[in-house]
Amino acid sequence: FYVTTYRHPIRDMRYTLHAKFACHALTLDQFIANSRTVRQRIQKYYRHPSDVIFPPVDTHKFAVTPGPKEYFVTGGRLTAYKRFDLVVQVFNRLGWPLKIYGSGPKWWTDVQKTAKPNIEFLGRVDDETRGKLISGAKAFIHPQVEDFGITPVEAMAAGTPVIAYGVGGATESIVEGKTGVFFKEQTWESLLDTLLKFDDSTWDRKSIREHALQFDVEKFKQNIKQYVEDKYRDFLEVQNYVKNRD
Repeated sequence: FYVTTYRHPIRDMRYTLHAKFACHALTLDQFIANSRTVRQRIQKYYRHPSDVIFPPVDTHKFAVTPGPKEYFVTGGRLTAYKRFDLVVQVFNRLGWPLKIYGSGPKWWTDVQKTAKPNIEFLGRVDDETRGKLISGAKAFIHPQVEDFGITPVEAMAAGTPVIAYGVGGATESIVEGKTGVFFKEQTWESLLDTLLKFDDSTWDRKSIREHALQFDVEKFKQNIKQYVEDKYRDFLEVQNYVKNRD
């Protein structure tokens, strides 16, 4: 009499890799997380403290532009977990102009088929076009949960306020009421309610850009360099202490 169990190869591999990394984590001296959201995850799964250094963003590719703002914008990698379908549902109801850049798998093709004429799909765009597109918008919509989230910072670097789902890394880069607003639930109803209350004329776009500059590439280089130097100095101090004690 034999009993066999079905083993899922991908899931088993994930567990194996997790176990191996957890073992290696015990030998590491320092963890760097790209957000406080990730720091909490490291603490939860690996029982190890970490320091946060936000990732670099090419803020120099974006600028505040004058003129009236006639539409909303969203975009990026158009995959299912990012919930761009919520944005399409809302603007189908509102009838307001929306521009979406980026591309995605078949799931996204199916979402596109549900869209009304007020929604424009731009596909992939180059950096210059994307910068102008975002800076010309009333607001950038960020409906997903990310570890940090580069696109909201890019939008702010263009002086454009962000309407974001208030969970994850977006809560660390966006200052509510100053550089954007949050919707509380990841549903089309919650996003719709936030959009109906949104007034694009009340934002200081130059101030929004100034806030975004703290995430610039050069700032990241300074932070990571200072971090490594500080940790190396701490290491030398410990080494000297051990040497002198012996």
